Amino acid sequence: MPTIPPYVVLLLSGGLDSQTLAHELVATKCAVHAVLFDYQQPHVAELQFAKACCKRLGIQYTTLPLPPLGGLNRKSWIVKNRNAILLHTAANKAMELGAESLFIGCNADDRDYFPDCRQPFIDSINRSLELAGFDLKVWAPYINLTKREIAAKAQEYGVPLHELWSCYQPKNGKQCGRCPACLKLKAALAA
Repeated sequence: MPTIPPYVVLLLSGGLDSQTLAHELVATKCAVHAVLFDYQQPHVAELQFAKACCKRLGIQYTTLPLPPLGGLNRKSWIVKNRNAILLHTAANKAMELGAESLFIGCNADDRDYFPDCRQPFIDSINRSLELAGFDLKVWAPYINLTKREIAAKAQEYGVPLHELWSCYQPKNGKQCGRCPACLKLKAALAA
């Protein structure tokens, strides 16, 4: 974990990675402002879990609406270029709020599926912000941790594991338990 400034912005979903990161940031005693995104995703229920996390931790948050982002369907659970869109949009909000750091919960298990969850991608976002003349740094402190390692941190920080949402293909408002995201969470939480 980098040295944490007194005020940071965090991309927050309802999932294990970002909720654990929220708990860890709060434990460092810095002020956290969460940014949630509504891009009309089929798994929009994740926003309720993210809001519950904010309430539990006393974190202020902003929900930013975006147009629908394509890619999610029965054959694919990948929204191409999502993190680029989310990070640059959140960077705008972070600068508006006066934050110096923006955090995202990318992890090592996502590298194979999501090219925008790799360190070179995070470096490129930081370079683009630098080239634009902005004094904001994007941090992905879990980028080399597996989901299992993050689950261990979640237990250490008291993250309520029953209040996580990872599903990309919910059925009747419930997590399907079969999509790749559900299976990865289940494997991470298995003892």
